[in-house]
Amino acid sequence: MRTLFIFFLALFISLMQSANAQKVEFGELVISNAWIRNTPANHHLTAGYLKIENVGDMDDKLIDVSSSIAEEVEIHQIIMENEIIKMRPLKDGLTIRAGDIVHLKPGSVHLMFLRLKKLILPTELYEINLTFLNAGKLTVKALVKSGPISAMQHQNEHKH
Repeated sequence: MRTLFIFFLALFISLMQSANAQKVEFGELVISNAWIRNTPANHHLTAGYLKIENVGDMDDKLIDVSSSIAEEVEIHQIIMENEIIKMRPLKDGLTIRAGDIVHLKPGSVHLMFLRLKKLILPTELYEINLTFLNAGKLTVKALVKSGPISAMQHQNEHKH
């Protein structure tokens, strides 16, 4: 019985790691490490992160993002304004230069899921629809992860 338990535990961990490490090659773009931050009860927004690599010789631009878990998804950047850190949407999209890698990560450029339709819990897997100017539209799977956020991060996530 113990051996069976260990087997299923190892299988579960392996599946979670492979879900988290999903790598999607889409034309000249490689999308990987997509994940979404979990939410506490009664929280109506969260952030998502991923890595976009442009292996081609032509720039591309992420122009739209959507997901069934939120009414709206925006691409946000962190800016410093009058010594205050704020988030602002990138209204014209996010350029991925030819031969470059763009990391959407905490404290930097990220996806903002607004008006969530449900509670987002760790280990769940959700689809994110990404639309690029040249490459077109693709869907990636993102694992929900929990993670402590500092008071500064929490405060900054609410200054729009």
